[in-house]
Amino acid sequence: MEHSARSWGRWIQARMTIVRLSDDSLFLISPVRLTKQLQGRLEVLGPVRHISVPNKFHPHTHQGVGVNPFPWEDYVRAYPEAKRYAPPGLDKKRKDLHVDRILQDSPEPPWKEDLDQTIFQGAPVLEEVAFFHRVSQTLILGDLGRVRTASFLRWGLLNHRAARRSLEKILDWDFGRIIAYDRIWEQNGKDALRKAYAWLL
Repeated sequence: MEHSARSWGRWIQARMTIVRLSDDSLFLISPVRLTKQLQGRLEVLGPVRHISVPNKFHPHTHQGVGVNPFPWEDYVRAYPEAKRYAPPGLDKKRKDLHVDRILQDSPEPPWKEDLDQTIFQGAPVLEEVAFFHRVSQTLILGDLGRVRTASFLRWGLLNHRAARRSLEKILDWDFGRIIAYDRIWEQNGKDALRKAYAWLL
């Protein structure tokens, strides 16, 4: 699901990834603005049980210059039974957000049969959680999938060794497709990711 969002004064195409889990519930990653149309489409797909923010930076990309506020509370009201997940540190950085559980370096029980996950270490400004959907061989990223972020991290890393280990773990997953916050690679995704972060390997 896509929509346009204003990020630091410019418009970008934002994307939410929807994963149907083995129990037919929906896991929403990188929530975008919740419209009536989007809510109607979600109701057709299945019950929304899990919602996750991909990294510590993501909620701020919606802030722009005072428009398009982060839509978290819209989802809280629409899906009060859904569990809300966030990367390490976001609960301290944004105490106004209601978070049920902090994600770790291994998958949560509700989706461990469908997804693998890891935290991209060494960049505390981002602290992104990468997900791998095994059946479709799809890597799900937030801002890590953006070329500009790869360049930004070159200067923002505090621990290159930890970041390299995280990237190597991601590259070990058997994916060809990448769904990122503002782009999709339908094929050769692993080559594209390796090229973007060649400076780290």
